[in-house]
Amino acid sequence: MAAFAVGNRPQVANAQFLRINVEKLGTQNMDTPAAIAAFVSGEGGIYPTGTWMIGSFEQEAETPGRPLYKSYAVYPYPRLWGERVEYVSGHSWVVPTRKRTPQQRAAIARFFRFMAAHNYDWARTGHIPAFNSVLSDPRFTSLPHRADIAPLASMGRPLPAYVLRQNAIEGIVGEEAAAAFTGQKTIPQALASAERRVDVLLQQVD
Repeated sequence: MAAFAVGNRPQVANAQFLRINVEKLGTQNMDTPAAIAAFVSGEGGIYPTGTWMIGSFEQEAETPGRPLYKSYAVYPYPRLWGERVEYVSGHSWVVPTRKRTPQQRAAIARFFRFMAAHNYDWARTGHIPAFNSVLSDPRFTSLPHRADIAPLASMGRPLPAYVLRQNAIEGIVGEEAAAAFTGQKTIPQALASAERRVDVLLQQVD
């Protein structure tokens, strides 16, 4: 989560992303473990990442003497070029179709009931709750920064379910979007490159 806020105008948000890169306000040219280490060491003031890192960063922010001590904030990414929306991905539990005994089906039902009943515990890790009742639960909203990320539940959008090779496409789109955000490519260049790379990938699908 980026530790800053911007206005609602898309061009302002895009300028902010470019400024972060040009002025080296965030971690740069690092893989994920290196970027996390640099951020908690005070080498980058802004680190866009997933909500699952909230707990680790909050622990740093509550530890006297650490660079993040009392200096950590969480905000959803700013709006860029239109609708206020966030790209999100998640976890799904599925049961393959096959013949099962009544006892096996009952066990599966008990497991999913347990998972649903304990969605708050899952959400404590930084994930967005799967149920509105948990999203508004005082136990959840009282956790650090959870009120800041709660809007993601209503504005988050995943890739369409019919998109093949979603994870690979997510990586391509993320790389090209980052190139546009940081000014390495113009927006038309990044969009064209993303489209070309995704087309090549999909041509490899049997």
